[in-house]
Amino acid sequence: MAGKKRIQKYEKFGLQLAQAERKLILDSSAAVPKDLAQVIESTPAQQPIMLTLDGWRELVGHIASEANGAEDKKLQEKLDAIVLKVQGLLDSHAVDADPTSLEIGQPLAGESVQLAEWAARMLIGAEQIGIKFRPVARFPVPEAQRASLTRLPIISASLKAKLAEREPNVTVADVGGLLIAVSEALLDAPPLQQFALILIAKNLKECLEAEMVDGERE
Repeated sequence: MAGKKRIQKYEKFGLQLAQAERKLILDSSAAVPKDLAQVIESTPAQQPIMLTLDGWRELVGHIASEANGAEDKKLQEKLDAIVLKVQGLLDSHAVDADPTSLEIGQPLAGESVQLAEWAARMLIGAEQIGIKFRPVARFPVPEAQRASLTRLPIISASLKAKLAEREPNVTVADVGGLLIAVSEALLDAPPLQQFALILIAKNLKECLEAEMVDGERE
């Protein structure tokens, strides 16, 4: 973590976002939690938005998810640009571990937000090499796991319909969006469901990695 600014877990740090960027975040994603939306709305234009590391991670996950589902290419590009800006901020900070603090579920919470960030970066990379909307060669998620995915409220109706097919015709963008949705669901899921979601996430991650490797070889 050389070169990163060390911060405490609940320490807030800021990023300057233009008014147009703030409006885009608030207008394009109704899923942004009220507490984060309130911070964005109440911060004066000339001041940076101040959030904790977890707050920034949660926000960028919502923006990336919205960008992934955007049908308007210009809107998608604008949201992706905000994702990259926030990701640059996250990459420049690291939380100092507190050896005296033990919180149940904390490791899983940390892993879930990192997984969402990774998926968002992969989707941006997939768009850059022109494979984001290409059908995946192999979708390694069995029927039982697909049924679990269709029960997640964040999954769109169109994607649920794809997952219900005997041989789902999903794109790289679909896989990335599913991985972000699973990472978010992990935070509030009961233990048994967490276990199932972790297995699904593993399959989705491997699928996305394979598609990126193949895309970069072309």
